[in-house]
This record gives sequence, structure tokens and C-alpha cells, in this order.
Amino acid sequence: MEKIIVSICTEKTCYTAGATLFKQLSLLLGAKMKSQVVITGTDEELAINPALAPCVKVEGRLITRATPGDVINAIHDCLQKKPRAIPVPLGQAA
Repeated sequence: MEKIIVSICTEKTCYTAGATLFKQLSLLLGAKMKSQVVITGTDEELAINPALAPCVKVEGRLITRATPGDVINAIHDCLQKKPRAIPVPLGQAA
């Protein structure tokens, strides 16, 4: 299964708030969710206005003034949309 990509802005407008959000998410995500998510920093300027920091992209969806709850909700949305493997009964070809 492909992992969900969470990119947190680390550019000058988001640096401090983005670092704090990264730390909070690392603590709040459960083991099951951590195994399905990759959290990265990005130097892409996601917030042209410092008032919108921190900015996060979850699978390309931009979230401004992101809170841990916003990001976790977006991850849950992505997990629900991801196709799941359908088990094939033994003795039957896929």
C-alpha cells in the first residue's frame, strides 16, 4: 500500500510553526497511522502570507493555519479513499 505523503512547510514563513507541528504530529499519530504516513519537510513556499502558517500538504491538499487535528483529519480522509486489497479465497486465481 502506498503511504500518504504529509509535507510540512519549513520555509521562512512557516519555519517555527512547521517545526512545532512536526513534533506534535510525531507524538499524536498512533503506530498504525504512522505506518501508513510519511511526514516530510518541504522548502516549497506554501504560505505567501505569514498569517497562514503553518501550511501543510496532505496528498497535495493544502491546509493553511494547520493544526494537528486538521492534518490528522485529512490523513483519515485519504485513508478512507485509498483502495483496499480484496482478499482472494484460497484455491481461486486472482
